[in-house]
Amino acid sequence: MTNPPKRTKEDKNDSFDKTTLEIDNVLNNGARVPL
Repeated sequence: MTNPPKRTKEDKNDSFDKTTLEIDNVLNNGARVPL
């Protein structure tokens, strides 16, 4: 292995989607918690 694998557009989209889902989960969970 001389070069690290290049990040493709799909990889970037996957990581972005995962981050978005995690943020959505946090917001949804926070909304369910009574203030």
